[in-house]
Amino acid sequence: FISLFISTMIFLPINDIISSKIQNIAQEKKIDLKYDSMHIGLFGADIKNLKTGPLVIDDIDIKYNPIGLIFKRIQINAISPAFILDSKLSGNKLFMNIKVSLAGISNIIGATGNGTLNGTVNYNIKTLDGNLDITGNDIDFTNPMINISANSIIGKANIKGDILTIEQLETEGTNKLKASGNININKRKIDNSILNITGNTNMGSYNMHFVLTGQLRSPTFTIQ
Repeated sequence: FISLFISTMIFLPINDIISSKIQNIAQEKKIDLKYDSMHIGLFGADIKNLKTGPLVIDDIDIKYNPIGLIFKRIQINAISPAFILDSKLSGNKLFMNIKVSLAGISNIIGATGNGTLNGTVNYNIKTLDGNLDITGNDIDFTNPMINISANSIIGKANIKGDILTIEQLETEGTNKLKASGNININKRKIDNSILNITGNTNMGSYNMHFVLTGQLRSPTFTIQ
């Protein structure tokens, strides 16, 4: 079986077959997905300048070998103005290290920001659940609705299907923030994901309770 699998990978036009399949699925499911080039070979794959909505990923490098594919052992690295990703799939378990640029994310959602968030993700691709942990230091984030300047940030969330539940999101520094809620993730178009987040923060000496709702690309910020 393994010999047959390797022979198939070598002699069939795998690159053309998979590229065509991806394009057909994207059109059928109406997924906003474009890329400049894709190369798929026996020991890895590479995708250049992938775009989905306002998110651009400059390079996706996927490393594997024929035996590793059978047992789902794959390494994926990605570089984007918004993040740098290092991930490994072993069986059904996916582990990711991610560095998020607030400047890159802010450009996507029409805000300004500085600083870096470091995150780890543990996810099961079979049960579609997992958890997310985030830390960061010396961050700034500003949009017309809110300004956050913090010495540190910590966040914890879990994922189940399309729902990301924020269990803890706290900052310390000039602005203190405590928030929780959920995000209904739109896998077809990320910036159409729906926010439902509540929390408390301060503007100088003024403390306030807020609600953040609506689509990720144009959320509604309400003070209560």
